[in-house]
Amino acid sequence: MAKSTKQPPKEHKRYAYL
Repeated sequence: MAKSTKQPPKEHKRYAYL
């Protein structure tokens, strides 16, 4: 999740599942 912090909030939630 911390690695996806660069992505937008909405996109971050999508990557959170990954």
